[in-house]
Amino acid sequence: MQKLPIAKNNKETELQPSFMPSYSSNPSSGPSMNPIKNVLLSAKVSEDALNDEDSPQGKVYLWVSTQDLINPPLEPGEDDDQIIQRFVLATFYYATGGDGWTNKEGWLGGSNECNWYKVICSGSVRMVTRLFPSSNNLVGSIPSEVGQLKRLGECLCLHLSVLIECFCAC
Repeated sequence: MQKLPIAKNNKETELQPSFMPSYSSNPSSGPSMNPIKNVLLSAKVSEDALNDEDSPQGKVYLWVSTQDLINPPLEPGEDDDQIIQRFVLATFYYATGGDGWTNKEGWLGGSNECNWYKVICSGSVRMVTRLFPSSNNLVGSIPSEVGQLKRLGECLCLHLSVLIECFCAC
């Protein structure tokens, strides 16, 4: 294995090359080298929001880039629709106070997002068609990213305080 020289404090040091890719949640300027970030940017997710670790999008970007335990792992270029779908649902979770939900079974776990509480998917590609988080202690606001759920046209029912909003014919 070849060692690479690198200057440090005016001294040459040797580094071992790594075979594992590394990603930074704080990228430098210029094109992103993180394939997951590139998928999200292609879906028109705000780069400023991704870089803001206090925003729901920033929290999810950090989670999906470093902590998501889905098995098998999602591959950018092959699983872009599922990466976006998972990102949108996790953004919904953080934006609506998911840590305080009454029931958050499966959310942000290692299973497919279609197995998360009150998420309904259909089709062989398992895309979200309905989202029923009603009566689950939601707080906050619905993130605009929910519009990225390509097949959600059927139903989104929300119970916020005493108001029930259904964006469909449920």
